[in-house]
Amino acid sequence: MSQTTMFRPEIVRTVALNVGYLLTVLIAACGFHKWRTGVVAERRTASAQDLPVGEDGSRQYRLYGAKTSYDQVREKDVQQIDVPGCVPKQFWLLSRHGARYPGPFEMGALTTRLPTLRELILENVRSGRGRLGRSVVGGLQSWKLQFEPSSDNQLTPGGEKEMKELAQRFKERFPTLLGCDFSSEAYSFRHTDSHRTADSARHFATGLFGSAFKVNLPEPVKDDPVIKFYKTCRKWKEEVDDNDESREERTRFRCGPEMQRVVQNVSTRLGFSEKLLFGLFCQ
Repeated sequence: MSQTTMFRPEIVRTVALNVGYLLTVLIAACGFHKWRTGVVAERRTASAQDLPVGEDGSRQYRLYGAKTSYDQVREKDVQQIDVPGCVPKQFWLLSRHGARYPGPFEMGALTTRLPTLRELILENVRSGRGRLGRSVVGGLQSWKLQFEPSSDNQLTPGGEKEMKELAQRFKERFPTLLGCDFSSEAYSFRHTDSHRTADSARHFATGLFGSAFKVNLPEPVKDDPVIKFYKTCRKWKEEVDDNDESREERTRFRCGPEMQRVVQNVSTRLGFSEKLLFGLFCQ
């Protein structure tokens, strides 16, 4: 933590949160101290030893990039942050939204293809193919699709839980900043124009204050220039979003030998003699 000059002594603490393309800025006024700032990030590197062992003896990896459950990789330490000689004064969190359902295109594919894929895998098991443990097979046999296509892009129950618990952990770690009752003069939230970010803000507020009804969530700004600035950037639109060449590295990785080995291993474990399709444009 580094010490800086405080320009307005009546402003005591600043706390900020951005949930999912969502920015929440919290200003908590609970005391008068010299102005000090600090940065804390929840981070954890999962090793193979942290992961459960499957029935076949293999480690069950749960790190799926953007699809990884936050609870699998989050920081487990919830002790209060204590840096000798420093007093927490300002907390900003710029965060993505909680876990959500896929978009409408993906939802359509999932609802039509997953039941068929399930039956094909179970047929492989009955034919003695594949390397799935009994608990996995039992889970597949009892599995049913548990969401509706109309839920596309909305927070999942797990996403709601993530945001509540994220707020609760920060409250434990910064009780002098986040332990106050809600006040519109002390706390300020900001989120982008989508259901998932608004819901993330509400559930984060519930985790902090016990209820979101007492929290003032302002109307979002369309194409917010602060937390969704790329929407107003013509250069980004032309050179990245509308430019297929900007995705060249992603395509090369997806079609490369490392990723194709993963696809082959998954296909074999599920009992398929041919490799599952992954990467429509791979040669």
